[in-house]
Amino acid sequence: MDGMTLGGLINLVEDLAGCLQLTLERGVKRVLLLMSSASDIPTVLAELFSKFRLVSLQIVWMLFIRR
Repeated sequence: MDGMTLGGLINLVEDLAGCLQLTLERGVKRVLLLMSSASDIPTVLAELFSKFRLVSLQIVWMLFIRR
């Protein structure tokens, strides 16, 4: 959904609700949501949003550091 380049630039997703709907239709259950998309969360229906297990980038980074 969001993209991060090797240089660290973040490409924002334009339609968070549409992307989540598409990922649900393709069977995705876990989504890594960058904080840059946090402001778009209110645009997603609660029924759709509740079907995913969301992981924030901060949690992934903490797990990476611990190794």
